[in-house]
Amino acid sequence: MTVGDDLQKICAEARPLIEDRLDLDEQLRSLRDFATENHLSWATIRAILTAEAKDKRDGGDRIQKLGEKASLATDYIVLMINAAIVANNRESSPQSPIAGLTVAAPIPDDGSIPSYLRR
Repeated sequence: MTVGDDLQKICAEARPLIEDRLDLDEQLRSLRDFATENHLSWATIRAILTAEAKDKRDGGDRIQKLGEKASLATDYIVLMINAAIVANNRESSPQSPIAGLTVAAPIPDDGSIPSYLRR
């Protein structure tokens, strides 16, 4: 085979794959726009779905690690809110926007939150 024959073979096999990818990219853009319009984090959704797909293929534990990171981030946010409340109480400022803030809310158990993101 010549270089030209090899190039033709590669192009013939790659062309439909590239066309499919362009179609998928367009569909994903639509989903991203929908998520953004509904105040959802597309980056988080994409990361979770990607981790699920990779875990399914190779039996990895990416989802577990994402859940652990989310738990650590939540704990840090609660810690920072508590520190702000303590600082606010020391100042006794009645105009504070965080006065009376509820730090933790119960996690719904109606299936709306995937089990790997619940504590």
